[in-house]
Amino acid sequence: MKPRWIIVLLATLVCMAAPAMAQQTAPFLISGHIFDSDSNPCNEAWVQITNLDTGEIWGAENDPTLNYYQLVLDSGDVSVDDILRFDVSGESGSKTVEHAITQTDINGGGLFDFNITTFASVVIPANLHISPPRLDLGGGKQFTVVVKELSSGYSLEDVVMDTIVCEGATAISGKMAGSALRIKFSVQDMVGVPVGNAVELTVTGELTDGTLFEGSDTVKTVE
Repeated sequence: MKPRWIIVLLATLVCMAAPAMAQQTAPFLISGHIFDSDSNPCNEAWVQITNLDTGEIWGAENDPTLNYYQLVLDSGDVSVDDILRFDVSGESGSKTVEHAITQTDINGGGLFDFNITTFASVVIPANLHISPPRLDLGGGKQFTVVVKELSSGYSLEDVVMDTIVCEGATAISGKMAGSALRIKFSVQDMVGVPVGNAVELTVTGELTDGTLFEGSDTVKTVE
């Protein structure tokens, strides 16, 4: 008969191993192809996948010469009913789509042939002016871009603040003032702006639906 302490030890090891075995996970593969709006392969597209229920963000792998992407996760990274958001962008356009994980996805070990078709980026004009009309490039002062309106059908409320750029300078702050959007920039953050009496400065940005906007104004620059 085995000593009692050996039996107790074996029972303890079995109890310790059971949870570990129960928690074993398996690979979960997400893959597909990216196409442009004309159904042509969209090579070297950037694909970011976010689990909206856990906040985890991953960048998919792709081949610069192919329109195929893949992401290998662990089955513990996703659960049934989790919402995955796919943010795709490339030279031919961009697209954001969502997919709810199903039990079939879990049982099958992944989400296969999840193909995505991008849409061509749309750039709309923005009516804006820059204040003050004279900027000292050697100083550290701020200037204001006042966006009065966008093309018909688009709202200034949908502007994504951290996408707004003026000649390489990102927006410091921005807020609605009446019907206009007032955005603050630092003069010293701009890149490659020449000195001149009539220098055109261009402001670009993006809306929540991925639509791009662009507008320009002319100012005097000094040093």
